[in-house]
Amino acid sequence: MHITASAVSLNVADPTASADFLKRHYGFTEDMAADGFVSLSRPDTGFNVIFLRTGLATFKPESAKGHADGLLLAFTVDDIDAQYERIQSEGAQIATPIETEPWGERYFQTADPNGVVIQLVQWMTDPDAAANPELSTGRTELSTGQNFLLECIDFLCKACPSFGVGEAVRRGTARTATRLGRGVGTRVRAPAPDAAEAAAAGHAKSGGRRH
Repeated sequence: MHITASAVSLNVADPTASADFLKRHYGFTEDMAADGFVSLSRPDTGFNVIFLRTGLATFKPESAKGHADGLLLAFTVDDIDAQYERIQSEGAQIATPIETEPWGERYFQTADPNGVVIQLVQWMTDPDAAANPELSTGRTELSTGQNFLLECIDFLCKACPSFGVGEAVRRGTARTATRLGRGVGTRVRAPAPDAAEAAAAGHAKSGGRRH
């Protein structure tokens, strides 16, 4: 399967009102609109937000025709306090004032005219370090292979930012490695990729002889 685009679709009483809220306060632009339908996007979200008017005869399945309840749109930012001040000054309805959770998640929530909740969040500390103290105290032993994998991921993130490998990949890899090596001794570091390549090149030039 090859996914070419993604979207989240929400049923609301007034699609235009929800669309205007996202455009005014969150910088979305309208890609397409018709009677009872609006599709919006931002270049940095990776998916479209679609609002459909509740009760459309063409909507399927019947079981999902009701209003979009129990769902929030959440976006991670790197300037949460500035965004909070901005959105307050614009007069948006604040559903939850800004606060910081014990695990380092600082966030606030707004509610659009149809009651759809939009959340902005910023991680004030590394979420993996908060959930797994071993990551910050150095009490986790990782195998040479696991450390080399982390080094490669870090190298890709720094050298190829447009490749799409970001913090989520680093965190997911670190989490997996931590689970494999949790609670044992001291973390073992593998040689950086450049050092490994240099060592291999030197070995080849010497014809594999030991010195």
